[in-house]
Amino acid sequence: MGFLETSFFTSLVIGSLTVLADATNDTTTGSASSVSETFSYPDATTGVTTDFTSSTYADLSTVTDASSSIAPVACYLPFEDIGGRCLYVDPLESGSYYEMRLFCSRLGQGSQLAILDDADTLKAVIDYIKIQGLDHSHYWVGASDEEHENIWEWADGSSVRMGAPFWKYDCNSSGFPLRPQVDYDRNCAALDSNYHFLMADFPCLGDKGLVPFAPICQGVLRAGEGEGEEEKEWFL
Repeated sequence: MGFLETSFFTSLVIGSLTVLADATNDTTTGSASSVSETFSYPDATTGVTTDFTSSTYADLSTVTDASSSIAPVACYLPFEDIGGRCLYVDPLESGSYYEMRLFCSRLGQGSQLAILDDADTLKAVIDYIKIQGLDHSHYWVGASDEEHENIWEWADGSSVRMGAPFWKYDCNSSGFPLRPQVDYDRNCAALDSNYHFLMADFPCLGDKGLVPFAPICQGVLRAGEGEGEEEKEWFL
């Protein structure tokens, strides 16, 4: 990827994350300088091109959103609060999608591969991976289209959001096509370490490259301690 393509891609990703977080929470504030940008991207399902107008912040560290004010949650070990959810990022384990799905299930308390279904959660996970220095792996998440090609679902049966800012862009002669695309060999989703940890569709056995595929597991909220309440057996 050339310098101009890289700059465009990075601007596109940051702008997209800002748009969706702002549209979801309507609470984004901060003193960062910004400049308005307009860009287009094709919807992966319909192929219809959509124009986006957004602000690319010069210093994202000064921007706050609703996720920064989320009250801490209590999680069973080894899970910890990442963006208000009980998640466990384990770079030491690696393997196929199926192996890591089994690994997560063996952590108990109904755990499974993570459901990253909103922009705030995705941003919190990406920040965590980078701050903790865990950025040498791809990370499986609980999304797949194995049941029906190009109909992506999370492990709980809910639909996976398509388009920016969740999925990565490819850079090729046709421009910046958005993943996932119709591809019968790529049926499992992982955060791609080569594309800022945006989601990408991979073969469920991995791509046999040098970068390992580690898991992000999701557990249940530990609630009601000391209050006589039953512990909630549901995913955040």
